Amino acid sequence: MQKQPHKNKIAKIGLGLLLCALLVVYCFVPVLAEGSLYQPDFDVQAEAVYLVNGDSDLAVYQKNADTPLVMASLVKMMTCLVAIEKVQDLDAETVTAKQWVFDELYGKNASNADIWKGETLTVRELLHAMLMPSANEAALMLAEHVSGGYIPNFLYMMNSKAAALGCTGTTFADPNGLSTDNITTARDMYLITKAFMANPVLVEIASSNSYEMAAHNHPAPYYIATTNRFLVASDPYAKKFNSIASSVVAGKTGSLGEWQNFASKAVKDGVTYYCIVLNSPNAADALAAEKQYTQVRPALYETGQLYEWVFANFSTRAALDVSKPITEIRVKYSTETTTVRLMPESDLKTVLPNGANDNTIIKNFHLPEYLSAPLKQGEVVGTVTLVLEGQEIGTANLLVSQDVNRNWVLFGVQKIGEFFGTVAFKILLVVLVLAIAARVLWVARANKNKKQQAKATQRPPAQGAKPQLQNQPKASGQPPRRPPQNKGRDDRDRR
Repeated sequence: MQKQPHKNKIAKIGLGLLLCALLVVYCFVPVLAEGSLYQPDFDVQAEAVYLVNGDSDLAVYQKNADTPLVMASLVKMMTCLVAIEKVQDLDAETVTAKQWVFDELYGKNASNADIWKGETLTVRELLHAMLMPSANEAALMLAEHVSGGYIPNFLYMMNSKAAALGCTGTTFADPNGLSTDNITTARDMYLITKAFMANPVLVEIASSNSYEMAAHNHPAPYYIATTNRFLVASDPYAKKFNSIASSVVAGKTGSLGEWQNFASKAVKDGVTYYCIVLNSPNAADALAAEKQYTQVRPALYETGQLYEWVFANFSTRAALDVSKPITEIRVKYSTETTTVRLMPESDLKTVLPNGANDNTIIKNFHLPEYLSAPLKQGEVVGTVTLVLEGQEIGTANLLVSQDVNRNWVLFGVQKIGEFFGTVAFKILLVVLVLAIAARVLWVARANKNKKQQAKATQRPPAQGAKPQLQNQPKASGQPPRRPPQNKGRDDRDRR
């Protein structure tokens, strides 16, 4: 009883040491973001991020990729996508700015392209106004034009387009992004951005740093500028990230509060990346804090960090060599070979850290136990799935490397042997054995019956019974014939 307090003290000390160890691990060991292949060497403050290699469709880094967040002006990317699919001629079709548009935006301090009431602009001009200074009046004008004057119809087209692209967490509530009911996820925004960047007209517009608007009702033509500061070589953000700024092909910003969104595409040395940054807090803009800028661009700043990190530390290369066999498999029914080598159909490009070797990639083969000849070169017989850091990076078909002919003797012997092992043969064998057994029993019983009948015919007559002559004739209407007498006796009688 006296030793019990000592044991309790030791237990408490051990528990304290364990908790300290866990605290050290939690504080100092980096934890990968959910579903990420790699972790940046800096703190990412945005609520959600999706950084994807465009050549392999592989998410190199992601953070809260499926968390629904407010879209803000990223909505205008979908507005442009839907509009450009419905408009036949961007320069021939025109739209007039109506009073309701300005009533809708009154007092909201919304970004604009200085379009005046009653002005008539081409669809191309409206696209520039939306994608460069993020003009809200241009988005409303274009939505009204495409929908035939009924905005809910345009919203239906926007949401239908998102669903067709595979978006599962996106909802559009207006065509310009001012409503906080416009919701998306970083993963969905990647799908929308990818579709947007596939349209060369939209990419050309979104990659412009300035554009001259026609005068229309203005005294003279005027210029509008982009909010994507990576496109302006003299801008402090372009200078800060000068190693990648010129690689940013196009992008779209958006903000409704103390945060910013930015969706973009960058291409450098033939390698493509998409970067979606959602709800990056203003505090993430270290450049604005250093220079004491009044207008902050946190999503732009964090995008620059992510692009610099991924382009500097990773390379895109083939994970498989289509000219070399990747495995081999056993072959049956052939005397030419007992195994055949298999080749990958595609090289499955992937992203690997600079200096990494192929041993970091796990190959999971999906093949039968063996192949049966004949086989043709190039025939698909299975697949291989590559796994990197727990994430599947792709699946490739496996092809037969050579023709393999069948040996029919081996095939016949094998099939006969296989037949002897089948259930059908076993059932047939049982039936045959039963038939033979039944035949043997039947023959035995028949023989026994014959013996019993034979014994019955050979049994002596009962005592006192009149013996029967063996050749006694059957009863008839005439007397029996007298048996012939001895000839010698007959002769004597005649003498």
